[in-house]
Amino acid sequence: MVTTAHTPHPATPGTSGRKAPRNRRARADTHPSACAGALLLPVVEVMSGNNWGAENDACNVISRYAILCRGCQERFVIHLTVAPSNLTRFYLPCPACRVPIRGRMQGNELKTLKVDFDAEMLNSEPESKLAVTVDPHVPSNFMAAEMGEFGSAPTMTLLHLAGESNVTNLFTHLKRARFAAEKLWPEVRRIYEYYLEGDWARFNASGANLLREEWQPAHTCHERSLAAHRAVEIVLAQIVDDRHLATARFLLRYQRKHYAALRNLKYRSFIGKEIDSGTIGLLQRYTFDTLELFISKFDSWEMGQLRRLIPDERHSLLNEPFRVTVRDAV
Repeated sequence: MVTTAHTPHPATPGTSGRKAPRNRRARADTHPSACAGALLLPVVEVMSGNNWGAENDACNVISRYAILCRGCQERFVIHLTVAPSNLTRFYLPCPACRVPIRGRMQGNELKTLKVDFDAEMLNSEPESKLAVTVDPHVPSNFMAAEMGEFGSAPTMTLLHLAGESNVTNLFTHLKRARFAAEKLWPEVRRIYEYYLEGDWARFNASGANLLREEWQPAHTCHERSLAAHRAVEIVLAQIVDDRHLATARFLLRYQRKHYAALRNLKYRSFIGKEIDSGTIGLLQRYTFDTLELFISKFDSWEMGQLRRLIPDERHSLLNEPFRVTVRDAV
């Protein structure tokens, strides 16, 4: 369940079947850019039930692949954790010459999953004992040659990194963040696109469909801006961990600066001129496109949060020879 820190209002009815007009010019007092002063919201409280994302847990399997490095011509084995994915890019070092080798996996089901490497794939395992362990979603020890070594079983490695007392918090956040990026964000993205287009009927209907009774029907420019950015914040709060002290501190400081700027007459005059010139509308679009890229590449930076999620005394475990798998986010 998603809740926001305001009194719920009745949801607006669904939209009609008419097609939204394209490229229309909205009036200056109704276009979203006219409310640029309302970009920061009250802090949103986001609560997720324990069953959120449970139906989406993928069945991970460790597969073995025999590879010939095109650089040094050395043969070796890759222990790769595979899981359903729209597209996951990753890399691994050749255990002999250390040259990076890129890989990709794609497929909605394990039985149709396709894995490719920028290297020659062999039909049989080599006699060499060289091996590399890789999990694109969890830290791995590249040098773990045998199963059972530290870093060779990614899930157990993550448990060790978290520490016994922090395991529940870590996995709760990871599941919560992934659900927000994969399931909630497409819905919120639709709401914000209607906001940018000024299609207010579909804007309100999409918001009510996602947030149900928690959605406030927006009728004024200010209300629409608040509602649109509140929806965006619901997703971001779960991805970057709104319960972390650093997040709360950042939001509070940003809020103070924003409200202080709004009290400044020169600032409000400047914003008015920028709205009239169309600059604010373009800035909102560019900012949203950047945010979309950030969330769409969630797989490539998800594990970068580990230093915030594991106890300080366990940070040393992330040092050599143990490291986080760096994925190709391009």
